[in-house]
Amino acid sequence: MSEEKKLPRKMVKQQSLQVELTAREVEQALNRHHGMSNESKAEIRAILKKHLGNLEYFVLVKPDGYGEIHTNHLREAVYFTDPVGLKCAAVIKTEAFFYPRNTGERLVDVSTPVYYQGKKMYVLRSGTILKGISRELKVGVPFGVLQLAGIVDAVITKNYWIAGIMVVAGIIVMNEGYQFRKFYRQTIQFMRTMASGELNHQLHPKARDEWGQLHFELNKVSIGIVSIIKRIHSASISVNEGVEESSTALNEIYAGAEELGAGVEDMSNGAIKQNTLLTNSSGELENIAGKMNRINQEVTESQAILSDINNLVTNAGRSMGNIEQHMTNTVSVMNQFAENFNQLLQQVEQIKAWAMEIGEISNQTRMLSLNASIEAARAGEFGKGFSVVAEEIGKLSDETDELTNRVRDAVQELSTFMSSTSETATEQENAIRISQASFQELTGEVGNVVGGINTLKEQMEKTRAQVRETQQFREEILLNVNEILKITSQFELQVDGIRGASKHQTEQLLDISEAVQHLTVVFKSLSEELERFQVS
Repeated sequence: MSEEKKLPRKMVKQQSLQVELTAREVEQALNRHHGMSNESKAEIRAILKKHLGNLEYFVLVKPDGYGEIHTNHLREAVYFTDPVGLKCAAVIKTEAFFYPRNTGERLVDVSTPVYYQGKKMYVLRSGTILKGISRELKVGVPFGVLQLAGIVDAVITKNYWIAGIMVVAGIIVMNEGYQFRKFYRQTIQFMRTMASGELNHQLHPKARDEWGQLHFELNKVSIGIVSIIKRIHSASISVNEGVEESSTALNEIYAGAEELGAGVEDMSNGAIKQNTLLTNSSGELENIAGKMNRINQEVTESQAILSDINNLVTNAGRSMGNIEQHMTNTVSVMNQFAENFNQLLQQVEQIKAWAMEIGEISNQTRMLSLNASIEAARAGEFGKGFSVVAEEIGKLSDETDELTNRVRDAVQELSTFMSSTSETATEQENAIRISQASFQELTGEVGNVVGGINTLKEQMEKTRAQVRETQQFREEILLNVNEILKITSQFELQVDGIRGASKHQTEQLLDISEAVQHLTVVFKSLSEELERFQVS
């Protein structure tokens, strides 16, 4: 308490007792209401007002200098960070300070800590103005002395009428001093009442002189302040409602912006995926193009091979046709051979028949020769010549019979051989016919193969045409894909721009939302400040 030696001890002592008593009641209010609340604030205000008396102010400050409650509502909810204010906020016991106020006044500030649940929670500050010599003393005492001297002089010189005039003048001056003191007290009380927030209070001067007109002017100021506060309060309510609506709208816009940002992010991701897919598709199309080229080459090679096969099959068909024609001719020859052979068989049979007839004739001739020999023997000598003839005929018959037998045997062998040959020829004819039928079937199959090869060649030609069309279509697709890639890249850039703009817009919306929230807090604080003033 470095300035305490310069302070009036009696004033400091009385003020310390007053502020400590008030602080104890404030602590009781805090304990009753379990800390600072609207109810405890109202009770603490009443306690401070009750104990204010001749003090200039009571202010309940936090350790950081913030004025929680002030008997002068105009000074409430501000930080007292001046050197004395910081010292007062840091006290741990009752201390007094010399306080040169920023209004030019000089005060004695006595501060004491306020405890809640055993901990220092606030500091209660009190202020008393250090007044100088009153103007009543400055003017009244010299005037009274002069008046008294004048009256004494007038009495001594027996100028009683002058003494009477001076007495009346003194009475008038004393009455004027009384009226001034009354006006001063009323004015100070009115100003303190206004500072406490009771703006409905008005002065009611009886006189309409300069002092009365000054009170009227103060009433005008009070009425103007009330009107301004009402308009500010009404405007704050309207602005607060608008701020709340704006806050709601901003929240909706922010939610929409977040959804838009999420949508833009999805679009961006989709564009990236689409770009990736298109890039992969372009690569796949290039692979397909390579495969199509290989297919086209393979189809061309297959067409060449099929052409060679077709030529081979066609030549084979021609050869098989020639073979078939030869086989047909062979069958015809075989048929002619069979006919000739059958005729030969018939002639052999005729020869066999003739040989049998010759054998019969030979047998009859032998019988005749035998009969002739018998008759020649009977004839004797006459029959010798005939006997020789009969003997020769007998020999001839034997030779004929022997020749006939040889012919018969030869014819029999020839017949057997020809029968065997006929069967072999028949088998060969049947085999040739079967071969001819097989060749006909094979020729048909070859024709079918040729037709199939031709069909396959046509299909391959169509396939090759389709491959060419597919390649053209692939080139068009590739061009379209490249164009889409360009558009997708541009779209991705645009999406990035939109995303950046959306992010910037979201940041701006956040800034606006914070500003709106700050405005809400400010207007709420303003409303609380305005509620401290009592206006009708």
